[in-house]
Amino acid sequence: LSLVSLRQNEVMKKLAGYAAMLAVPTLFTSWYGMNFTHMPELSQPWAYPAIITVVACVVGTIYLALKRAKWL
Repeated sequence: LSLVSLRQNEVMKKLAGYAAMLAVPTLFTSWYGMNFTHMPELSQPWAYPAIITVVACVVGTIYLALKRAKWL
């Protein structure tokens, strides 16, 4: 029973890590998906690539941190 509980804990850590990585793009796309008149990407041609780069960097940082902590 203890071994099953330990294995379940390992699986839950992985699922929590993947959920954290999925939460970042969800937050950014929901924020920038709103229809406002004065959004940064409307006047700047580089805004969408910048947001994509920021999201990729944040997700990459979370991935590396979780990999170092041996959660993934």
